[in-house]
Amino acid sequence: LRSHYMSVLLRLAQRRILSPSSYLSNLSHYRPLHTFVRQLSSSSAYVKPLFRPRLSTPLSRPCPLPLAPRRFAYVPPVWEPMDAKTLAKSNSGILWVNNLYPIKIHRFDIRSLVFSLPIDEKLKNMFPLEEIKILGIEARVKEGGAYVFFDYTGPIQKPLSEVVDDLYVNFREQNKYFHLAWKPARCYLVVGKPYVDDLRSRIPTSILRITFKGGDMLQDDMFRLLRKYGQIFDIVAPKDTKGKYYVYFERPEGAIAARNCLHNAKIGEVTILVDYKSVQRLGYIMEQFKDHPRIMIPLVAFLFTIGTVLLFDPLRSYFITRKMNKPYIDTHQDSNSMFMPWEPRQGEEQALRDHVDMHPRSISVLTGPKGCGKSALLQRVLRGRPNTLYVDCSQDVTTDEDFVEHLSRSIGFFPSFGIVSSGGNFLDALLPTTKNAFTSTVHSQLESIFKCLDKALDEKANHYPINPHEPH
Repeated sequence: LRSHYMSVLLRLAQRRILSPSSYLSNLSHYRPLHTFVRQLSSSSAYVKPLFRPRLSTPLSRPCPLPLAPRRFAYVPPVWEPMDAKTLAKSNSGILWVNNLYPIKIHRFDIRSLVFSLPIDEKLKNMFPLEEIKILGIEARVKEGGAYVFFDYTGPIQKPLSEVVDDLYVNFREQNKYFHLAWKPARCYLVVGKPYVDDLRSRIPTSILRITFKGGDMLQDDMFRLLRKYGQIFDIVAPKDTKGKYYVYFERPEGAIAARNCLHNAKIGEVTILVDYKSVQRLGYIMEQFKDHPRIMIPLVAFLFTIGTVLLFDPLRSYFITRKMNKPYIDTHQDSNSMFMPWEPRQGEEQALRDHVDMHPRSISVLTGPKGCGKSALLQRVLRGRPNTLYVDCSQDVTTDEDFVEHLSRSIGFFPSFGIVSSGGNFLDALLPTTKNAFTSTVHSQLESIFKCLDKALDEKANHYPINPHEPH
């Protein structure tokens, strides 16, 4: 029991739940169990343990305690244990370097995971190491940048603002690009106290919510303070609250730099608190549907129609042309007709073949009594011939929808209206107010099919021979 108790304490220390200095000495916090162990050790009775625990590290050896990853335990940045006054008196400072990683734009964006490559050496090479000593790098993958904690060791004493200005010029001269970044890296001095979090629900946006404590600030002063981080689209002050502003940046890089550099900064008697304003795109769309159904439903139907025209029509023309390019194979012939004797009809067969091979001038009708061989003659003429579309109207079709589907399959019209109507029925069921908003009549479907077929035939006619008497 004693060895089991010590192994539990050892595992707590390894997982940093119990500090390594107190997992053996400060046993007074666990006085009941400790007293029980002492009583067992002093008594003459022998207690057989239920199991023998396996110790990965003997107690006589020093216990290795690796740092826990931030996913399971919070590890503060390098500068956080330092006092603010000590940090201000020294030549140390914090830089924000952007455009190092792709910015995470939504929760399911995996670019930051794919391109989260080590950048320490490449980033250190951008600094003049004879004057700048890098004390630590805190990567912020979802925000596309990193904090750089540095110490100025140059021979000439300069304020940190001038040091950062020289570093900014140095970054502009090198103009280095990092992983999948569409702009080169730039650096800014962190004036406030950085808020280093690992909250997965916080996604960086281009809109900042700025709150002032201890006073207020004019919009022109706030514009001069924020403009160096990026182009600003608008500054909005809510009417119901005082001391709060919403700043809209053109790009999220400017909003991220302003938030990481100015959060909890004290300018005079005013403290600035900066955070992202969450943008719920899906919730916003659903609210619009709920508040304005008479506007949103026709708009969605119009966009659905435009998408059908722009996307489906070229695709349907492609599939019709693809079916015409293939040699014709008789799939409607009865298997018993293959063994039936064929009565030679050289005259009728040659006349029909000449009409099909030459440039069309009229429509031919093949008539005759039932069972005389009309279908067999037609199959002999069309077998193995490209540029052929065969529509069998003798199929048993009970409804208009079945006829449209059979016609679509015969000419290669895909995606057919059956697939589109099933999606429309799903939307009709999803939005009860849109009854038959995404469905069309049989007349309009046939009109669309023949228009698409006519367009494909016109494109195919461009490859016909110039001489109308030449076979094609």
